[in-house]
Amino acid sequence: MKKQLLAAILTTVGMVGLTYSQNAMFQATPEPTVRQQISEAQKQFANCINQTKKSDAAKVVNNELFEIVPKSDHKMNLFTTENKITDEEARALTAYLASTNECRAISSHFPVPELAGIYQSFYSQVDVVYQNLLTRKISIGEANKEKYELMQTAQSQWINYESTHKIN
Repeated sequence: MKKQLLAAILTTVGMVGLTYSQNAMFQATPEPTVRQQISEAQKQFANCINQTKKSDAAKVVNNELFEIVPKSDHKMNLFTTENKITDEEARALTAYLASTNECRAISSHFPVPELAGIYQSFYSQVDVVYQNLLTRKISIGEANKEKYELMQTAQSQWINYESTHKIN
């Protein structure tokens, strides 16, 4: 009887110890920090945008309307041209913008609402630029200048937020 009682106690202690060590394993994996969550969201966003840049529509947009691939050979011309958008370019821009909607959705999931708000504000303002370009109210050069200014403002807001708020 003593042996059975001792075996039962050892088994119970062993089970408790096993359960404790399993729980400790799960607890040992820390939750990602806000900085890590932001980094992951930025990575997903960049991957999404990079995928959209591979389409035929993106190639037309990059060559004739906006620099979407860094160091485009056409960059300076895109900022200085007074040409209005053609019907073919408008179709390409519309298709390209539709393909970026999934990416825009990713940007709304940043773990810091203020940072997600910077993206949302940028998109609402740049959509006006796109609409003005598509309706031929502004030239391709004017659209590039306006979009560039909006991008600079968004980058400045992001840097400003990060420098004034501690993000772990």
